[in-house]
Amino acid sequence: MSIGNAAAAGGSGRGWLETQQDRSVHRSRREAAFSLIEMIGLMAVLTILSLALVPALIRGYDRLARDREDRALETLSEGLRTHVLRFQEVPHPTNFPGLLAVAVGWREGAVLTNSRGQARRFLVDPAVTNTLPIPFTQTQMGVAADIEPALGIILMSSVGEPLPAGILTGLASSTAAFSNIWNAPEGSIPAGWVWSGRGEDLRIRRLALDNLFVPLVLNYGTILVAGTNQGRFTIGNSTTNILPTTPSFSASYIKGTVLGLHHHAGTVNTLQVREVLQHPVSFAYEGDAWRGQLFLGRGLRLTSGLDLQAAHDVFVASPLNVNAKGNPQATPVIVVNTLSNYMKNFVAWRDAGYPAKHATRTAVSDSQTAMKTASVNLLHKPEAPGP
Repeated sequence: MSIGNAAAAGGSGRGWLETQQDRSVHRSRREAAFSLIEMIGLMAVLTILSLALVPALIRGYDRLARDREDRALETLSEGLRTHVLRFQEVPHPTNFPGLLAVAVGWREGAVLTNSRGQARRFLVDPAVTNTLPIPFTQTQMGVAADIEPALGIILMSSVGEPLPAGILTGLASSTAAFSNIWNAPEGSIPAGWVWSGRGEDLRIRRLALDNLFVPLVLNYGTILVAGTNQGRFTIGNSTTNILPTTPSFSASYIKGTVLGLHHHAGTVNTLQVREVLQHPVSFAYEGDAWRGQLFLGRGLRLTSGLDLQAAHDVFVASPLNVNAKGNPQATPVIVVNTLSNYMKNFVAWRDAGYPAKHATRTAVSDSQTAMKTASVNLLHKPEAPGP
């Protein structure tokens, strides 16, 4: 319809234009109104989602922080264990940060503080000092007392609230306080704590001292040598030590300690056994030689080839009897030789069918007499030489 036709229909052209403009304005306002309502709805949905997701995200971040701190404490614990074994010492806990920084290759600040900016603490059970001093440096005599399984070191921190003010690096305030932390189940708060933090944020690593030490027992026989010959031993590259006057010496040493067992003379080139201590072990000094166990003085039992060899070694190495008879004078070696000769002749007689009159029968009789004579001569007024 033209403008002229619109006017002819009863309205001016201007009125018609205004009507079209009004409709456009109303339509724009309706569209703007719809956009605002949609925006409000979207914001409401996002708010609801954030309320649901943010706690889950926080829990996820907390879990990641706990896992990260667990790995860090495990690294520090292994670094401390390596230091103890390498340097054969248990340092004071106040020195842990510096030595652990070197052991694991971290800055000292990274040892002292975790990723959440919370301080780590290093605790030693005060009961340890009843067994060994802190700090402890291993000596040749080791640790005389037994290392109880409950004795240990704690490395701990929090990824949430700071640890209680009373938890400080060093010897724990009491054995009970230390035990409460040591025995606390995963995710719980130790007994006796007044703390606003969550148990799951408390991260603990335990290092048992009995896993770092190994017991050693050294004995010597008193039947033949009457305690006069006590073998010597060395720890590391130390000078040789004489065994204590008691027939048995026991002590605990840090794993990896090098033990040397020497002849009682203690002079150069007397090393008989060298052992790297990794497990409980014992040795016995008998007949001037170190063995895995004492042979003489044991109860009757079925003998094996090794037992016979051990008996032979002990007998041959026994002190000479200065009052022995014979020409030459009887010695343990001579007695062993006559025994060997008798056994050889006996085997030949057996192979011949045990004839009553035969050269082999005569040889057996003669060698038996020689063995008896040598034995009697050796045992004539037995007396060991003086020192």
